[in-house]
This record gives sequence, structure tokens and C-alpha cells, in this order.
Amino acid sequence: MKNERNSQSFNTRAWNVISRLKKFENSWLTIFEERTVLPNQKDFVFTVAKASNWVSVLPITKEGNFLLVEQYRPAWKSNSLEFPAGKIEGKESPKQAAMREMQEETGYIPKSLTLLYKARPVTWTTQWVYAFLARELEFSPKIADESEFITIVEVKPSELERLIEQGKIVELQTIALFYYFSQNHSNTI
Repeated sequence: MKNERNSQSFNTRAWNVISRLKKFENSWLTIFEERTVLPNQKDFVFTVAKASNWVSVLPITKEGNFLLVEQYRPAWKSNSLEFPAGKIEGKESPKQAAMREMQEETGYIPKSLTLLYKARPVTWTTQWVYAFLARELEFSPKIADESEFITIVEVKPSELERLIEQGKIVELQTIALFYYFSQNHSNTI
């Protein structure tokens, strides 16, 4: 049954933004308040975050295990176990960023790097996340960013699923990437 509350047909045209006020900006994020005219001609203020695009990488060892990184997440006040990830710097392509992040966070460079998908992590940001599968890992250490204190963790695919079920892995992109891989590529381990 169709919801009649706002029963206008789906419209792909952009809504008219009347004003845009920058509320915050740093090297990672710019937050705007946009006064917008809705399809019913009423004004509404949306908060929009312009954020850097990111990469997330699912690395598989020659034994068929996954490499994860454990690092402290200040917003959560706890450590997070997740796939290597980071923002795309300057004019890097997503693939170049994935290679760099792999080397910085794990000390490995993949000989094979395949884009699995790109997705938007949340509805209030302009950001894209590019998800990659990394294989044929070659050790080539590089120093991590100065704000990163990382421990590399190697887990079997069945163990990773158990860590998600137990709430020990909570980072959304890691969970999405793992389940996407499990549904579409797990037979290639």
C-alpha cells in the first residue's frame, strides 16, 4: 500500500537550495546548513557534510585469511577492528589511494587490486567509499600516518563473521565489505 502522506511521485530533479551557510570546516569535513524548497513549496533546513571520498580494502593473504587493522577511534573512545581504509588524498585515484592505505596501514602492497563497488556511507554526506579486494600481497613496510597507532590482525573468514556477530567489529564499511565479498566472491579464496 502506498503511503499517502507525501504522495508525490519519485522525482530525480534536485531541490532548489535557497541559501547555504558554512557552519564548520577542517581538512576532513565541511558542514553546511542548506535552506531548501521542498516539492510541497515549503522551506526546510538540511545539514549537509561535504567530506573527502574514501577507500576501504579487503586484503586476503595467500592462506585465504583477511588482514584487519586495530586502531583507536577517538569518537568512540575505544579501539576498532576494521579493514584498512582512508581518505583519497589530492589528485589520487581511488586505486592509488587503496594501494597507499594498504602499505601505510598493513605494510603490504597488493599485486592484484579489484574495485568491488562504490557506495555512499550515510545520507547526509557527499562522500563516496570505494571498496576494493586486495590479493597477492607483497610485504613493503611504510610508516603509518602520525596519528595512527595500528596493530595488524589476521583472521579466518569464519572468525571474522563471529567477531561481527559478537559486536567486536562494528565499523559499518568493514561489515558491508565482508558481507558483499561473502555473497559474491567467497568462492575465489
